[in-house]
Amino acid sequence: MNLEEAISNLRTGSDLVSLAESIGEVASNPDASLRDIALGLRYPGFVTEQAAMALYRRFALTLPANRNLLVVDHEFWSERIRIAETQEQRGRAA
Repeated sequence: MNLEEAISNLRTGSDLVSLAESIGEVASNPDASLRDIALGLRYPGFVTEQAAMALYRRFALTLPANRNLLVVDHEFWSERIRIAETQEQRGRAA
């Protein structure tokens, strides 16, 4: 599965096996955007956890020792992504 197929699966929904494969591709691909990774937060269980762990890594945040304490809230990550994109745009404008 390539990145585009994986993103499409996460956008449209699919069976759990395909979603797991898709978040694996998106989470490990350096060409995936933060918003692409955040698509995985819409699904329960493993898919959400993988998306959250990938976002922690991209933001260089320390993963909690207890995986039950992972922040998997879409609103939290959306706000962080929005702030990061704003900072990136300001950096390009300078």
